[in-house]
Amino acid sequence: MKYISLFSGIGGLEMEQGSPEYLCDSDRDCHVVLRRVFPCVPIHEDVRCVPSVKAEVCLAGWPCQDLTIAGRQTGIFGKNSSLFFHAVTAAKSSGVHTFIGENVPNLLRARKGHDFRVVIETLAEAGFPFISWRTLNARQFGLPQDRDRVIIVASKERSIARALHRGIEHGGSVEESASQRTSGFYWTGGKRSICFSEGFVPTLKVGASPPKGGTSPVAVLYEKTVRKLSALECLQLQGFDSSLFEGIVLGSVFRMAGNAVPLPMGRFAAGSVHFSNAVSLCLKKAGLFCRDGIYDDQSKQIFCVESEVQSLAENLDDFIDFDSTDSLSNQAAAGLLVRMISAGKKMPIPLFDVLYDLSLEKTKLRGTKVDSFDILHNSLDLDAYRKFLENQAALAEV
Repeated sequence: MKYISLFSGIGGLEMEQGSPEYLCDSDRDCHVVLRRVFPCVPIHEDVRCVPSVKAEVCLAGWPCQDLTIAGRQTGIFGKNSSLFFHAVTAAKSSGVHTFIGENVPNLLRARKGHDFRVVIETLAEAGFPFISWRTLNARQFGLPQDRDRVIIVASKERSIARALHRGIEHGGSVEESASQRTSGFYWTGGKRSICFSEGFVPTLKVGASPPKGGTSPVAVLYEKTVRKLSALECLQLQGFDSSLFEGIVLGSVFRMAGNAVPLPMGRFAAGSVHFSNAVSLCLKKAGLFCRDGIYDDQSKQIFCVESEVQSLAENLDDFIDFDSTDSLSNQAAAGLLVRMISAGKKMPIPLFDVLYDLSLEKTKLRGTKVDSFDILHNSLDLDAYRKFLENQAALAEV
């Protein structure tokens, strides 16, 4: 099956059974990876200038910067997220029968649902009358990363759209092992929440790019070790083969991993066009857009789909390099404690103890004028905060 791939990234949203007529992404670092996977396929940089070719499917995980909660929230007509409309134009000019898109869950809620209504109407007007959407999580596919994404399948065929709501057969173990010892959290957080997660990590993000070549905003805690995720671990948590990224600077790898569609999730979405069995759905008429739904342009009606509850991966141990000698820096540990204590946010006592031990050795301040060591040990009541954590832990056990 021939398809066109827009906003290709590192290939998270691609068809396992098919061949791309061309790929398109503005990030040249992504081109390096794409050429290793598709050595003979043309790669374009601008979705506004792609050629008109004959294809059957269009894949497009378009930019989320204007839609994500953490972004500008200027909406579907923002500078980046409005490229969606150019993707639909490319799909229409190529005569595809199915458009498969991906974006952040806030697309459903932006401007009280107005932006998603625009997306639905645009796809229907472009000739795709049967439209399904589904909020999927990487943990449903055996990847212990709490990453929600909205997948849209708009098609000229009702059965293809409905196939998005088929059952998920995850690969690998999703169960927490008896000896589970790893948790994930945001070491850059603190003012709101660090999203501490036992057995999995919070959503991978683009992260920072310090002089030595990039880092992940996600850290892991096991035993007496607290450290940032490595680039290899980030790629594995997205389902990618790390050998495809050899020779690429770490900063770019962290950025590409943080932007990617989890590979098994993308393949599941794209696999809707190959699913031949009829899908029986439990539908409920809806007035607003819900997490999982269907729109039928012929009846102009919206239905929520009641999806089957599935197990979620808690097998983070399987993705962690326990031989790593890395550690969160003394300054980062002190800074996180200052933010958490100042905001009155709780954290597990084992994490507090490890961070406190790290903060005892003051190192030369880097990249900031704020002396977190001085604030932590001279301006904050550490004993009172630890007592607060003990009380919170006792309440949780009741």
